Amino acid sequence: MDDLFFLIERRYGEKMPEQLWDREKKAFVNSVWVMRGDEKIQNPNESLMNEEVIRFLFMQAGG
Repeated sequence: MDDLFFLIERRYGEKMPEQLWDREKKAFVNSVWVMRGDEKIQNPNESLMNEEVIRFLFMQAGG
């Protein structure tokens, strides 16, 4: 995941709003879930498989 976050930071980091991306940590904020299948990836150091599908979900509250 570190490589993925590095590429996201390099390509989109400055453009992403602070509600999504923590520029100091160079990672998504806690309200963005990184999903592998139906499971949230808890460990940012977890390895990814080639061609694995990763989804990003932005949690919002409100009504």
